[in-house]
Amino acid sequence: MEFTYEGLVRYGFGFYNPNHAAALICAMLPFVWLLFLQPQFWKKLFGFLLSAVLVCALTMTYSRSGIVVLALEAVAFLAATRFKSWKPFAILGVVIVGLAVLLGVSERFTIDASASNRLQIWQAGLSIFAANPFGVGLGNSGKIATAFLLPDGINCRTLVNSHLTLLCEYGIFIGALWLTFIAYAILNAIKTQSHLKIVTVIAFCGMAVSATFASVFDLEVLFYPQRFGHFTTLNVAMQWLNFVVFLVLGAYLCLGNFTLKRIAASFAISCAMLLSLFTIGKTLPQSPKYQQIDGIEFVGFSKDVSPSLVLFDDDYTLKSAWDFITSHDIGKDCAIALQPFCGEALPNASAKEYILFGNCSDFVNTTNAPCVLIKPSTYFVPQGKNISAIYLPKWDKAYERLRREMRNLQKSY
Repeated sequence: MEFTYEGLVRYGFGFYNPNHAAALICAMLPFVWLLFLQPQFWKKLFGFLLSAVLVCALTMTYSRSGIVVLALEAVAFLAATRFKSWKPFAILGVVIVGLAVLLGVSERFTIDASASNRLQIWQAGLSIFAANPFGVGLGNSGKIATAFLLPDGINCRTLVNSHLTLLCEYGIFIGALWLTFIAYAILNAIKTQSHLKIVTVIAFCGMAVSATFASVFDLEVLFYPQRFGHFTTLNVAMQWLNFVVFLVLGAYLCLGNFTLKRIAASFAISCAMLLSLFTIGKTLPQSPKYQQIDGIEFVGFSKDVSPSLVLFDDDYTLKSAWDFITSHDIGKDCAIALQPFCGEALPNASAKEYILFGNCSDFVNTTNAPCVLIKPSTYFVPQGKNISAIYLPKWDKAYERLRREMRNLQKSY
């Protein structure tokens, strides 16, 4: 697949994100470099030619993180195998620099919005984790970060970091297992003399680093591909390939030399990392807290057991609904649904107030709690006396009837 980014054509090679293709290419290269260690010249030559092909493919992804990971892997390979002939790597370096200049890849090695936005997204993720250590649910971290913690213009579906996304969405227990697995795989092979295990740990670490700079393991795509109708079967299959390759590499490194001491050390490293992330998150702007009410996911800053509840329809997003609430100073102590509401009855009949957007206003007659209505349908007929305010578009003539009927409660925007 091809992708255009600021006039540059990036190749995904079957992946929906070129950075994910770069991660797999970087994982393949250390195994190719094993041929450099063979005594036969033809094997060395074949290894060099195959490396050159993969380096060219990597360059065509225009992945900055991929090139950085490649450089780190090359240094690690030279150091770990004590391979004294650095010339093949120098030639490959010249190839990648030449292609970078020729294809314009070098233009991406600047601090642009894509790079600076990552830092803000990661900070938002740490804040989400600190406020919700038990997770916010699969696919919700990006929505929460975009709506509550990021400036306008920065939108994300994941946290552009597979490890942080998993931690925020699945919580501290799954996160601890994930980090313990990574730590144990590395510790178990760190003193190995086997060249195969050496390149395996290099490839494994390379994928782990790649997943730190991109959503290389996109769990929402893996487990709910039906949510992404624009992805092809090949896109999903390649996403599974990356995830399976990482697990297989890690499982191979975990085999043999099993000791409780090493497991304890890996778990201690995991806990230290989680504690550090949690502490950093506590110093950042506060994230809303996640909760489920009658099976519906909500987020908010309320400390009440039964807060004001905000529901919106398909004409709104979480961000647009929250922006309206904050800009009009409504519901200071509320929880807002993460998804457009399509239920048959209002959740939590004991809520002290409902704030209802669009067609959700039709539920106002099913509760005795005070309700704030925001742009109900033009055919809405108010009944009862529990409407505390109604917000109508100022210049829309279709709302003339409601303006007359709700004159005392109507607020224009």
